[in-house]
Amino acid sequence: MATTDELSAPDDRTIRFRLKRPFPQLPIALGKASVPVCAMMPERLANTDAFRQVPELIGSGPFRFKADERVPGARVVYTKFDGYVPRKDGTVTWTSGPKVVHFDRVQWTVMPDSATATNALIAGEADWQEYAYHNLLSLLRRNRNVRVRVLDNSGFVGMLRVNHTQAPFNNPAIRRALLGAIDQTSCMQALVGPAETGLYNVPLGFFGPGTPMASNAGLEPFVGPRNYAKVREDLRAAGYRGEQVLLMIPSTSEPNALMGAVVTDMLKQSGMNVEVYSVEFNAMLQRRNRRGTIAEGGWSAFVSNWVGTDWMNPAGHIALRGNGDAGYGGWATMPKIEELRDAWFQAPDLAAQQAICRDIQVEAMREVPYYPLGQYLQPTAFRANITNINEGFATFWNVRRS
Repeated sequence: MATTDELSAPDDRTIRFRLKRPFPQLPIALGKASVPVCAMMPERLANTDAFRQVPELIGSGPFRFKADERVPGARVVYTKFDGYVPRKDGTVTWTSGPKVVHFDRVQWTVMPDSATATNALIAGEADWQEYAYHNLLSLLRRNRNVRVRVLDNSGFVGMLRVNHTQAPFNNPAIRRALLGAIDQTSCMQALVGPAETGLYNVPLGFFGPGTPMASNAGLEPFVGPRNYAKVREDLRAAGYRGEQVLLMIPSTSEPNALMGAVVTDMLKQSGMNVEVYSVEFNAMLQRRNRRGTIAEGGWSAFVSNWVGTDWMNPAGHIALRGNGDAGYGGWATMPKIEELRDAWFQAPDLAAQQAICRDIQVEAMREVPYYPLGQYLQPTAFRANITNINEGFATFWNVRRS
């Protein structure tokens, strides 16, 4: 918006950005495929109070959401929208290209228990398991009627976020001293198992592996065996005096719960006074927004994960912002990173952008807005007669049953 001179709607089917200067990232900003997304909606919905639930859900076009059939926490239903006309040409990739619907009805059933969900797929009671559990992949692969595949090579990235406004992590020296405790390999192996080496990547920096902005600049503290005796010494020298660390772990997310268990052990081996606050994800988010001390209902750190596309560049990487109270929970104030982010938007070419991102990563290793915990790939599993599944996240257009 800083580059936008005027944003208007000359008619009901047109949104016009009039820019102050060239801004090549505009299509990427409008087309971001992971939350927070650029949601375009009718005016009556856009005017809804941001802190209240939107009263109606329409759907993406090819399908209609059946609100009357929704069972919260158990079932969601979509039906084909006959009024939708797919484009006639274009390459199907992620959310682009023709969206042709071959099913009149899609029923999404929630099965929190991993064994129940996996057995339903194997028995043919379900056609597709969005996230195949890593510890059950060998069982799925042995079944000739099931296929296992990774749809999104940007994967998921794990993060230990710390509160920059409260002790002990308001001390940058303490944040840096803890870098030596971060065992990314253990975090990832807790998720995918030690045998699945092709399903995780370490060391992870502050941009997703394999993306144009990623590099190994400054990541030396994450490489090699951990020396917790040295970390304890470094923490004492940095000024840690046994302050309580309240670590929030979202218990309803299996990946976060597994990473959280490893992080808890890492902090305790580092000599930190850790209290674990393991709760349902939404309850964790409510506490995350509190800015007071632990005694006042605040927090010290939390474990979370993101889709890899969230860490592709500085533009949409909200956990890497250094804009203090206006920023993401943890409220890191890092003026140098903000300056570099502004410079990235003005960079003349890819090489210049990459150079800036190397500088951002080096500065992030000095300021430590959060600790990257590794990248893991999340397979999906489906019956062998289900074909044409799209790359990316779960979408149902173009999918067929042979």
